[in-house]
Amino acid sequence: ANQTILQKLASNDVEPSVRHAAMSKISDPQALFNLSQTDVSNQSESREFAETAFRNLIQSGCDFTEADFKAFMVNNPKSQIILAKYCPDADIRDEILISLDESEKAEIISDIPYSKTRVMLAENISSIASLEVARKNLKGKDKSAEKIIKAKIDAFHAEQKLELENTTLAISIREQMESLARYVNWSDEIRVKFFKLSKSWGALSFTPSAEETALYQQAFATVEADVKHNMAITLSQKSQETIVNSLETLCEKIAAYPLDTMLSESKEVSDKLIDLSWQLSKEAETIPHTVNVHERFNLASGAIKSAISISKSVKESRALTINDESGDTDDINPSNEVNIKAKAILQATKRSAWPNKYPTLLSANEAILEANTLLSASNDARKQAKESLDNLHKRINRIFGSTKRGDVGRAQRELASVLKASNHYEGSDRKKLDERIEELTDEVNKMGDWKDFAIEPKLVELCEQMEALPELERQSKSPSADKLAKKIKTLQETWKTMGSSDISDTYWPRFKEAGDKAYEPCAEFFKQRRAIQQENLEKREPLVSKMKDLFEATDWDAKPDFKTIEDSISQIMQSWKKIKDVEHGRGQKQWEKLAKIKDQINEKLDIEYDKNISAKHALTTQFEQMLEEDVSDQSLDKLKFIQSKWKQIGVTRRKQDQDAWLKFKAASDAVYEKIQGLRNAKRAVEDEKIGAYKQIHSQIHQLAKSTQDLTVSDKEFDALKEQYQALPALPTGLPEKLIERLDNDYAKASDAYAGAKDRLNKEKLDNEFETLVAKAQFCAELEQLPESAEQSAIDELQDKISSLEMSNKDYIKRFSKRLKKARDTSRDDYASARRLLIIDCEILIGIDSPKEDKDLRLQIQLDRMKQQGFGNAPIDISATMNNNKLEWLCMPGAEAKLQKQFDERFNKLIK
Repeated sequence: ANQTILQKLASNDVEPSVRHAAMSKISDPQALFNLSQTDVSNQSESREFAETAFRNLIQSGCDFTEADFKAFMVNNPKSQIILAKYCPDADIRDEILISLDESEKAEIISDIPYSKTRVMLAENISSIASLEVARKNLKGKDKSAEKIIKAKIDAFHAEQKLELENTTLAISIREQMESLARYVNWSDEIRVKFFKLSKSWGALSFTPSAEETALYQQAFATVEADVKHNMAITLSQKSQETIVNSLETLCEKIAAYPLDTMLSESKEVSDKLIDLSWQLSKEAETIPHTVNVHERFNLASGAIKSAISISKSVKESRALTINDESGDTDDINPSNEVNIKAKAILQATKRSAWPNKYPTLLSANEAILEANTLLSASNDARKQAKESLDNLHKRINRIFGSTKRGDVGRAQRELASVLKASNHYEGSDRKKLDERIEELTDEVNKMGDWKDFAIEPKLVELCEQMEALPELERQSKSPSADKLAKKIKTLQETWKTMGSSDISDTYWPRFKEAGDKAYEPCAEFFKQRRAIQQENLEKREPLVSKMKDLFEATDWDAKPDFKTIEDSISQIMQSWKKIKDVEHGRGQKQWEKLAKIKDQINEKLDIEYDKNISAKHALTTQFEQMLEEDVSDQSLDKLKFIQSKWKQIGVTRRKQDQDAWLKFKAASDAVYEKIQGLRNAKRAVEDEKIGAYKQIHSQIHQLAKSTQDLTVSDKEFDALKEQYQALPALPTGLPEKLIERLDNDYAKASDAYAGAKDRLNKEKLDNEFETLVAKAQFCAELEQLPESAEQSAIDELQDKISSLEMSNKDYIKRFSKRLKKARDTSRDDYASARRLLIIDCEILIGIDSPKEDKDLRLQIQLDRMKQQGFGNAPIDISATMNNNKLEWLCMPGAEAKLQKQFDERFNKLIK
């Protein structure tokens, strides 16, 4: 309440402690700031204290609003830096700090107690010099801000390094291109390097400097022009070589052509020769072709022209032969023309310039053979014409013989044939034939008259038998249209054997009329039967269409469903078999049509059948190979995979499929038995190894339950760990869950032992601490003995202290210091140390100190604020108090009365 008095004391009092005490009570930031700015030579320490108090006040907020802070900063420009560091309002801090230049930010960053603000400053510094300063100032004070600054510095250095590397790379590519521009002699190596360097320059991920780019472009243009010129020459040379190679390849191809192929391809070959000749002449405009190319081209082109010439002569010969056979030629003697053309073929083959370097020209050999065949055929034709005339005269002689034997029918037929054959002859040959034929005709006519007289009774008898058939059929017990029709047909066949003659023509109307009358009962029956047959034919026709649609609508190249196709064929054929009675001729044609389509489908199916059965045999072979080899962990998967592949294979022929299945099944079973043997043996090994792991888990758990002496137990546990680590590795292929469970079991067993060990250690530590408390009690009694105490009393207490044994080395070391000073006569320093420890504990827990210690406590707090500042990490009160208890027991005691007061205060803090 007395702020004015406090401000005067802080400004004018001669005692620094009074000034400082007054400053610590001042609540006006303006007053504290003014004190921190006072320029008095003997009050530098007070200015610093005032600045610290000002900093602490604004950091605690001092009931200032954002507007108050801004107004204060306007009125006190020099407060800007302090406010930037310690103002609790982050927005004000950021506003001030952002306005600073980077060097100021780098200098101030380590003084700011707020980590978030330090990170913000680190993010806003970009120059490398400021970053280096900030990094130096921050070292070890703020890992987050340090990390940001380090990342920026590393990025800057990386960018510098990359820029240097890029510049070096661009210079290297440019210098290599310039070196290419200086080459005098052309080589393919220059072209390769040019394209490689061009690609490298184009692939640069950065933009070189304008100077480097200009130098590169200059060298690039020079080399590019040279490359294009020499590539054009190289390409032309290669093209010429390619053209000649194409022509030579064409020669080799033509050499293998049969004659008919050569005839059909001669126009295309001629066009190809013209085209290649034109191409070679165009390439010669770029660079003249070499002597070798010129000679090879002339040799090949001459060979092709010879082959074309031979095929042309053969074509002309065949055209003449066709005209001769069709009678289109007007030549008096076409065979002579054929001879001329055949000889022309032989001359063309002799003039052939076909080189020995190519395979023999097959078409030339066939042309020679054809020409010789034509010449031979012409000679044979002349011989055959003479033989035909002689044979015709012999036939006339045989007809005379038939006439004499009374075989009039045969004589009449032969006479008609001879008359027809004689029309092919002319001149004297025809005259002689006509004379003999006329004589023969007279003989045959005379013999015909005698034949009519002989067969008339037989013809009358056949007429009577035909006329009697209807009555016989009516009298029959089981009349049958089929039987009647057969009888009619038999009589008709007998009539035909009588042959053709005038007398047969006389009786034929009677015979036919009787036959028609006899057939009347059959006509209706066969009419109905034909209707049924026609209906059945019509019923079958959709099945033919269905089979045709099945063939044509199926996309055979797209892997159709062959099983469905099989089923469709089966359904069609079953329906076909149910329709039986059809006319034989038309039914047979209909069946052939269906069968043809079915065969086409079966051809497709056969391909699929063969492929599928081969695939199934191949799977069986894989099983047989597995039987010969050693099985492994993957063998069962392979077996299942092969079995699944069997199921995926499509349709096969039933008998083949059954046979293949029996073999596949037997091989599959044999492989499975072999795998099972391996798995059983492997499982036994796995169980044994897993059992060893589980046994150690159990032993560790048992050790955790029964341990009492850590010295012994630790050795046993270490031995079990060594045994566990020495166990052979688990077999590969075990389920991951099993391995994970074993690892978890081992971890649980180890945790159980660690828990037991912690329990024993805690118990031991608690016992050790209790022993320390007892030792401290005896030591306190020793400390309170008067200086004149008898030695026996001193020895008795020291013996009691020695009789209490401890193993904790830290306890022993610290307590030995107290015991060593137990008989010191002056205890003022020890009282001060204990007082300070108590005040520390009271500050830590937040309990007020007694009135007599308040000034000391305030001084301690101010000193610590000055040394440590604000924003420190929080303190673990429990751990600190535990350490203070240990310190209290091991600290030399104060004089008796004061020690009692201290013990009461400390015990109160402990509670």
